[in-house]
Amino acid sequence: MSEAAKRVIARMAAERGITADEMRDLIQEAIHSSSDLTLRREMRNRFGKRELTAEKFIILLAEMIEQGYGN
Repeated sequence: MSEAAKRVIARMAAERGITADEMRDLIQEAIHSSSDLTLRREMRNRFGKRELTAEKFIILLAEMIEQGYGN
């Protein structure tokens, strides 16, 4: 597991006053149950049926930002 992703989750959790495990669970839930059809389509197109953990998702988002995805 990426130490950088762990730090991101820990910081997000601290900003919200929750534990890192709670933050990870929230991210995981968002990955799997978003009602935003555009987001769900983009996730499916981008990641297929791969099972994404919160850490993998953060790493992939960081890579997308670095590549200028969407610009």
